[in-house]
Amino acid sequence: MLNVLFNAMFGEVIRTVTNNAKIIWNGNTTICIFQDGQKIIARPCEGQQFDREVGVAMCIMKRLFGSRRKFLQFVDSGKDQTPEMR
Repeated sequence: MLNVLFNAMFGEVIRTVTNNAKIIWNGNTTICIFQDGQKIIARPCEGQQFDREVGVAMCIMKRLFGSRRKFLQFVDSGKDQTPEMR
């Protein structure tokens, strides 16, 4: 059910962003070149291990949000509703 909801909300956006995108890896750098020619580069932060999946995901998030900073602000805006452990 969650998959259907996610697809309904974001499916078209994700398809538009990733349609005909070209992915290039160069060392620990991920480069995504999108259909409109925009090139987004992602690298792991110091001390982080390189992960292709994370690199592509960060390129997509940077594309959708405009920058990593704006994406992290969005993430930080969430509310933790984890019940306290007793």
